[in-house]
Amino acid sequence: MKTLKNIILLLTNIMLWSMKKLKYMTVIVVVSLVVSCEKGSHNGNGNKPIESDVIIKMWETLDSVKRTFQFQCYTEKIYPCVNYSIKSSLHKDSDGILIEFNEIHVPKICLTAKGPATANFEFEALSEGSYHLVIQGRRRFFRSIGKLIVNEDYYKIDFEKQNRLQLEYPRLNRVPENTIWGRVIYYDSTNEPLVNSFIDSLKSIGATSETYIEGEYGYFQIDSDGNIIPPQNEGRYYEKHYIYNYKENISDLKEILKHYGQQYNDLLRIELNTDKGERLTSRID
Repeated sequence: MKTLKNIILLLTNIMLWSMKKLKYMTVIVVVSLVVSCEKGSHNGNGNKPIESDVIIKMWETLDSVKRTFQFQCYTEKIYPCVNYSIKSSLHKDSDGILIEFNEIHVPKICLTAKGPATANFEFEALSEGSYHLVIQGRRRFFRSIGKLIVNEDYYKIDFEKQNRLQLEYPRLNRVPENTIWGRVIYYDSTNEPLVNSFIDSLKSIGATSETYIEGEYGYFQIDSDGNIIPPQNEGRYYEKHYIYNYKENISDLKEILKHYGQQYNDLLRIELNTDKGERLTSRID
């Protein structure tokens, strides 16, 4: 009987020791996880330093009332969540613009598609002239210095010193007033005469050919002959791109698109854009 009591006591001590050891190991694991999380984060808030070049894309929004100039910025590095952003600040006065990129903000909720970290800056009242431009990292870790030139025909960035910064293009031509442009998508080459009849219809209501400066316009590109450069497609359909000056009533354009949509909806699709930011289509769903 005494032996049985001793065995029971021994087993009880072993169980207590095991529980203490398990608790101790749990504490170690928790501490290790906390340390790992601290090592994986930055500044204790989950943000990260900027580890690649930042790319700047100039853009001008089109509107019937006013246009807005933008810097659309994104990192060369691709992140696991598409909603990463660049924490940044903008300082602007009559003579100059200062942009500072601080760090990469890691969101609490991840939109699970890969993409760069982004930041956008808008300039609503940017009059013509030359602006001193400084774009730098936190504590001037990297710094680019130059000027932004604004006139009625284009925006242009000239850098005297460029570091950790890329330009998608150094000059953005402004879409001239009264410009219409777009494309006709058709699915069989035998329908090309129908496409040409649409172009003739545009000309019949006042659309005229103009000389457009070669280069990047954001919404389209113009080659050395003054024609739109067609974007690449996968060959699943045919395309004809067009660009004209049009000063007449836009309701006439809408009537033409309506006609082609009603008569030839299964044969082609017409897309038309205006300098006022309007996007029209012949498509009837």
